[in-house]
Amino acid sequence: MTDINKVNAVKSSRPMRIFDIVVIALISLSAVVLCLTGFGTGGAGNRAAVTFDGRTEYYELSSDRTIKLETLTVVIEDGFVYVRDSECGDKICERSGKINKVNQSIVCLPAGVIVTVVGESDFQVDTGQEK
Repeated sequence: MTDINKVNAVKSSRPMRIFDIVVIALISLSAVVLCLTGFGTGGAGNRAAVTFDGRTEYYELSSDRTIKLETLTVVIEDGFVYVRDSECGDKICERSGKINKVNQSIVCLPAGVIVTVVGESDFQVDTGQEK
């Protein structure tokens, strides 16, 4: 009989109230604003840090170049940096696309390569705080 009482209680309960709709709308709006401000911050960097074999080399994003490593190619072109011709199986590093904002990075774990955009910015993308 408790199941019938539960069913009747659900049937007799009111549908969503205005207050519920307002709370849901505010939470949704807050989520959208946080996503948009998180993606829009961070200035364009001026150098790419390429880490491989335990060492890091820096390259200017202002000059186009191709850096051939053992298992992949890092391309700097039109102020962006991206990975091309990776030998790893999943090719996540290639699908990361072009990056140019401070603290953005591309990681290829099978190759042990990390490409990070560095430069001066007054906003830290990872923490959301002023420097």
